[in-house]
Amino acid sequence: MSNSMIPRVEFIYLRHGQTDWNLQDLVQGISDIPLNETGRQQARDAAYAMKGLSIKSAYASPRKRAFETAEIIAAPHNISVRADNDLREPDFGSLEGQKDDGLYHAWRKGEVSYEGGDSYQDQLEWIKRGLINSLENAQEIKASGLPMVVAHGGVFWALRDILGLSGNEDLKNATPIRIFPVNDTSWDFEYIPL
Repeated sequence: MSNSMIPRVEFIYLRHGQTDWNLQDLVQGISDIPLNETGRQQARDAAYAMKGLSIKSAYASPRKRAFETAEIIAAPHNISVRADNDLREPDFGSLEGQKDDGLYHAWRKGEVSYEGGDSYQDQLEWIKRGLINSLENAQEIKASGLPMVVAHGGVFWALRDILGLSGNEDLKNATPIRIFPVNDTSWDFEYIPL
């Protein structure tokens, strides 16, 4: 998938903080599961780790777990969070609420599909659109500083595929990373220490 239309803007990305379903390894997708207290503390820890960064705009999936994480991190920067439905996790249909057991990665690879669920190709399209919207908006409001995007682990996998990022490990809950353009065609990322 081409990333040529994506604004060449450095940004911060985080997966939401922990939920009870994360603890049980259950597929969340569009299920609107809130953060648990550990997830809220993870978000506060990320906010503390990012206190020296100039975060000037914040965009998040509308799911409670992502939006609340973004609000906690955005508060010390005195910015509001914009919800963008194109930063959402896909509808996993009949898999929602079930044990993951590797099914998510099989779905990404096109090895399985779920009754009533979205396809990975569809997710790639809307995540690309959501990223373009977020980064273009950050440029339009002339925010000097970094835009922040808070969404889901599956969204990070999609970003890896869209931007051509290396790695094959899952992103831990509320772990901030810097994603930045290396040149006109490639991107890279690095973890921000907590």
